[in-house]
Amino acid sequence: MRAEKEFRAVKLSIDKENVKIAGRDGELLISLPEIRRVGVEKKFNKVLASLVVVMAIISLATSNALYLLLTFIMLAVTGMTREEILIIEYGNNLVKVRGLQKAELNKALNFFKEYFTHL
Repeated sequence: MRAEKEFRAVKLSIDKENVKIAGRDGELLISLPEIRRVGVEKKFNKVLASLVVVMAIISLATSNALYLLLTFIMLAVTGMTREEILIIEYGNNLVKVRGLQKAELNKALNFFKEYFTHL
């Protein structure tokens, strides 16, 4: 049985032997050879998506051009503000790391891509 843990990251650091995730709940240290898979889960903000649906219904009901314009703006904002979660599977554990900056996430993904191709 796999143990799943969500981690709100403050900092992610990777060295030659370990991945260190520092968060509000403490620290997690994962040895690189233990890591089996790494991936990304992309999620939209549910509140923002719900607001877009409400705006679309209002704009269809009123046929108001201003509401239609606001709906398209909200749709664009919803598309741009999706959250990306780093998923690391090691041993029988699955860790979901939330709250990483886009640059930090891309750096980690590039490292893991290179690491797994050189195994």
